This record gives sequence, C-alpha cells and structure tokens, in this order.
Amino acid sequence: MFSLISVGLALLILTALPIVFNAENGVTEHLSVTSCVATDFENGTCVPSPNAYCVITGTSEGTVIIPNSRYRSYSELKMDYWWQLLYGPGRVGVYAAFLACMTGCGPAEPAERSVTRVEFTVDTVATYLLEGRSLVDPNVLGSPDDIVASSDRLLVSDDKAETPFLVFDRFSGDLLKSAGAFGSGPGEVSGHLRLDIKTGKNEGWVLDIINQSLTYVHLDTLVATGFPSHRSTRFGNSGGVVLNSARMADGSILGWGVHPVDGLAKFDSSGAFEGAFGSAPPGADDVSMAVRNHAWRQTLRTSPDTERLVAAYYNADRLDIYDSGVLSHVVNGPEFFEPVYFADEEPGGQMLALQPDNRSGYVDVDVTEEFIYALYSGKKRDETNLGAERGAYFLVFDWTGRPVGRLNVPGSPSSMAVSADNSELYVIFTSPVPQIVRFEIPEILVQ
Repeated sequence: MFSLISVGLALLILTALPIVFNAENGVTEHLSVTSCVATDFENGTCVPSPNAYCVITGTSEGTVIIPNSRYRSYSELKMDYWWQLLYGPGRVGVYAAFLACMTGCGPAEPAERSVTRVEFTVDTVATYLLEGRSLVDPNVLGSPDDIVASSDRLLVSDDKAETPFLVFDRFSGDLLKSAGAFGSGPGEVSGHLRLDIKTGKNEGWVLDIINQSLTYVHLDTLVATGFPSHRSTRFGNSGGVVLNSARMADGSILGWGVHPVDGLAKFDSSGAFEGAFGSAPPGADDVSMAVRNHAWRQTLRTSPDTERLVAAYYNADRLDIYDSGVLSHVVNGPEFFEPVYFADEEPGGQMLALQPDNRSGYVDVDVTEEFIYALYSGKKRDETNLGAERGAYFLVFDWTGRPVGRLNVPGSPSSMAVSADNSELYVIFTSPVPQIVRFEIPEILVQ
C-alpha cells in the first residue's frame, strides 16, 4: 500500500513541478528530456544513462552540467523538460527515470553553494589546426619562461638571458629592450619569475619566487629606463613559499604555494598574511597540507577587470573559476585524472613524491574578458623531455566553464599569452630551440 501511495504522490508531484526532485531540500536532481531506459547508481547518487541526451545531477544551488548534448544551458534544458513533460514523447521515459531515482537514490551531499560543475570530453569540442610563424630572433632568447601580451608589446621573463626581462614589439617581433638585473637589491629580481600583468594592460606585478616579493612593473618605464620600479611588496609569513600569485580587484593577493594553509594563501595589499582562501586540497589525514598543496599545484590568472579568477591545476585536468571572490564553476576534463603521489618522509619533514603515473593537466593559462585559454598536456613525466615538451594543445572556455574550442599547434608549447581582442596567440617553445611563435585565432571561435 505504501509503495502505491508513493508512486501516486510521485506522479502527482512530477506533473506539477518542472524538476524531478525538490532540490532545495538537498535531494539529488535527475532531469532527462528523452527516454532514459537505464539509470545507474553510484555512491547513492544518480548518474546519467548512456541513453539520455542530457542529465543534470546536483541541487538547484549547485548543478552539474554534462554538455555533450544539444542543450547549451541549464535553463534551456529545464524549459524543454517542462515542454516534454506536458506534451512530448519523452513523458514516459521521464516518469521512469523519476521512479527509478525515487526507489534507488538516497539524498546526496549538498553541493557547495552556487557552484556549477562542468564535465566534458575532447571529442565534444570543435578542433582548429593553427599555423604560425616565428616572431622574434631566437638568438636573444635563453630559456624563456613566462610571457604576457600588452596592448602593443610582449614581456618575456628569461632566467638564462643576459637580463631577466625582454620586451618585444607585439606586431613586428623587434626587441625593444633587454631590461632589469639579477639580484636581491632594490629593483633587482632573481631568475625565477612569474608575471601577473593582465592581457592588454601595460602595467602589473612580477612575482620573484626566490625573494618572495612582488615588484611593480610599467612597460613604458621598463623600456625607457631598462629597470622596473623600486615599488615592491614582500609576502608575510604564511608558513611556506608562494610560487604563483594573482592580485584581485580589492587589492588583495592570492597565492598558491607549498605552505600549510588550507588552500590558497590570501594576503592584503601590503603583503600581510590574512589566512586561507578557498577549500583545502584533498588528501589522506597523514599527509601534510603543504604536500597536498604542492601536489594540487595551481596557476592563477585574473580577468583584465580583476573581478574573475581561474585556477588551472597542473597535476589534474581541472579548472576552478571564481567570480567576485566566490567559487562559481568547477571544470573537469577531458580525461578526468588527479595527482598521483605520496608523502616522502624526510628528516626535515614530508616532501612531495610524484609517481611515474602522474600526468600533467593544465600547464599554463591566460585569460581575456571573454575567454579562458588553457594549455593542456595529459602526458606522463617520462613522455616528455624533463617537462620541456609537456604541452599538447590548447582548450578555450568561456567564463561559465563551457568548452568552445580546441586549438592544435605544431610541436609542444611550454607557455603562452593571448591578445586582449582574442585575435592572436603567442606561444613559447623551448625545444628543439627556444622560440616565440605567433598564431592567429580563428574568428569563428571567438565571435
């Protein structure tokens, strides 16, 4: 009797509501607009049937979009679902999926508020083959590491060149200035730098990893004087070292690094340590947070307006997207892997030990106001020349995490920058010889 009442109530609720479950109560939501003849269950959560066009799993406050379907948004699927529910041929299949979940799915853990999870495979993404040309004289390059594209210039950091900074004309490739000096004095930098200059901008900050400081740089001053400014910010003690950083709209600084902080480290505009930002990386209880952070290595980039941030994971194929300081989207794909490592016990404490099966995920990333450009690898360490040939191809996403294109280039890129108007990609290659190659981005991709 109870089961008959449950079925009757289920049919009544389903007829009245455009969603399968009341997701606000934290119950798994399973939507399908076509026949769903088989539904699998995993860890108490409904997962999509291979026969369903599109399934969204999660809660109304945190949904999972699986975009290998004809639907381009959650609202679009819901609207079509409502139509199919009332009039369409998928009505029976929808009821079947609902009843299957009613009997087989328990409550799912509440998703993080307002977080949309996107999963994709590369075969669902349009591919473009790019042909480029070498832009600069390779004889002036030593071992170029990082690159940014301003309105009319390229800034390159190079720890094997005569000076740490090389400034090129973005259009002709002419060397405009060899600038800066190695050292730890005022205005000097070490050879281990990361550039935090927004695409299209002429000013920003340079992270000096050895000196644990940020130095302000304006390209006009750098070209005119040959030196960055004496204005710098030194990081306060977070218990470790910052290896990658990004300055936010409010002036605060986020840093990824090897430190015991539960996630990213947050500093105020003066460099004073404020605490953790985001969530702690996963790991066994006996693995220190410093090792976990090291394994879950991230490259941080903010949009030109500094309101949005993307964190690209180096040892996993994952992107985290933040909007106004709040995690909004998590992107997984195209191959779905995580770091493979253990904590090696050393006299001074635990150290990260990556395993032979560990694969590189997103090895570099750059952003514009409209898109995220991520250099993807997918390769194991023994498949590369000590990391010099790690890049495989570029994936382009919008700021909702939706993949919009794959860009294939010859060779193995190591890092990259994109022009603010999404027209050109500037790629560093370190093998067989160092060079910077310019590629034109197809207009159809970024319209």
